[in-house]
Amino acid sequence: MLKLANFIDAEQYSAKALFDGKEYVWQVMDALPEFMKLAYKSEVKGTVDPSAKLVGDGIFVDEGARVEAFTIVNGPCYIGKNSTVRPFTYVAGNVIIENDVTVGTYCHLRSSVIGPNTRVATHSMMGSSLIGANCFLGVGAKLLDISFTKRDLAITTTYEEYKTNRRELGALVGDRVRIGSGSVLAPCTHVGRNTIIYPLVSAFGVVPPNSTLSHEKPPIVKIRTTG
Repeated sequence: MLKLANFIDAEQYSAKALFDGKEYVWQVMDALPEFMKLAYKSEVKGTVDPSAKLVGDGIFVDEGARVEAFTIVNGPCYIGKNSTVRPFTYVAGNVIIENDVTVGTYCHLRSSVIGPNTRVATHSMMGSSLIGANCFLGVGAKLLDISFTKRDLAITTTYEEYKTNRRELGALVGDRVRIGSGSVLAPCTHVGRNTIIYPLVSAFGVVPPNSTLSHEKPPIVKIRTTG
């Protein structure tokens, strides 16, 4: 039910090796820091505005990519071909921005992977999250990742309990999902492919594919903490 293959097509990612042997999103997040160290060297093939700052090692700005004014990018980080990171965005490190992605102004990205052809609007925030291809995150969308109870996150479904052994885990957003402005995804939320989340909705648990999630349609599976 929660396997990666049910949410994203790893073959669409230039960093598809990151997903090798991984069944669940928390396994990808566990492997991300070491993968970043080995996969990327410091190189700028695209364009970096003189006022932007690249901090640390392992920042690869690929061909046609643009890092715009007053953006801060901490390494390691990959910014894919023809992608744009707009002004005043903060990239905290261990971030993969795939090809043909646009990240709007005043965003905050940390330990996350953004799939190809995805648009992230201004003032959005994500941590420890995996976003599919051809997605849209509206203005001020928040993908939260920290358990405020300071306990490991787990998901309980009708058939099984999945233990992540992590206290920080954001959202898994499937391919072609649209998230409305001001919506908040709780830690460990899984959103199935082709789903629409209306503006100003708080989502949590497992949202089935091909769903429309509004204030009248809450998710069917809740998140709880263990430990």
